[in-house]
Amino acid sequence: MPKCGHEILVRGAQCAKPSTRTAAAVHVQRRTAGKKNARGRLRERIDAVRAFAATIDVTDPYAKTHSRNVSNYAEAIATLLGLPLSRIESIKAAALLHDVGKIVVPHAILVKPGPLTDEEFEAIKRHPAAAMDILAPIGFPSDERRLILHHHERYDGAGYPDGLSGERIPLGARVLSVADALDVMLSPRCYKGPYSLDRVRSELRAGAGRQFDPTVAEAALEWLACLPALFGLGDRRPGSMPPSIPIEATDATSARLASDGAPQLAPSTKRTRVPT
Repeated sequence: MPKCGHEILVRGAQCAKPSTRTAAAVHVQRRTAGKKNARGRLRERIDAVRAFAATIDVTDPYAKTHSRNVSNYAEAIATLLGLPLSRIESIKAAALLHDVGKIVVPHAILVKPGPLTDEEFEAIKRHPAAAMDILAPIGFPSDERRLILHHHERYDGAGYPDGLSGERIPLGARVLSVADALDVMLSPRCYKGPYSLDRVRSELRAGAGRQFDPTVAEAALEWLACLPALFGLGDRRPGSMPPSIPIEATDATSARLASDGAPQLAPSTKRTRVPT
């Protein structure tokens, strides 16, 4: 009776000379060790870049946990979207370094509370491309670099750097866009207090289909609906943050919110900033 292919392979392996089996085992061990070493070197380089990028957070107390928060929010949203674990891990990794390109932006621009000049705005808009220049040489995965490059695109095509719209924007970048805006709204800044959860929900609904992918925004709303029960917050954000501080919808505040990735408070007759 003819043997199946699997049985032939197994018997062939069993009958192989000891030297052949040993050589094959050594080859596999070397390949495995090489992959582990490569991953280790990449991790070391990423950690070095992350530490370098953290110098921005040190000088801006309002942004010191921003990247970590965005990573956590992005994980929650991606999970609710039903993405596979491998894609969720990629999105989380990109989130941790999504603002690394701001290393090249003058600090005075990053912490400026009001509207930016045209020159300052152009400097801000360079940070996604700057991230590519920083991350590509260290071997940061290209798929994750694409998420960082496009996390300031808008669903309606009014974002940057490439003006992509709708599903032309990588899904992971659409997730980062919402997660980024969530942290800006939920966290205090030099020009505002943290928003209440009700206000954040309103802004997400208003931005769906314009700034945000509607499906991603809906997932974020679903996650926000769980927060009061999970943390016992009532209408407060996680992390023992005080209730939101009322602020006026001035042109300066609206523009600053937009520059940080959050929806604007109200329409303005002056030139306002695209999310940075």
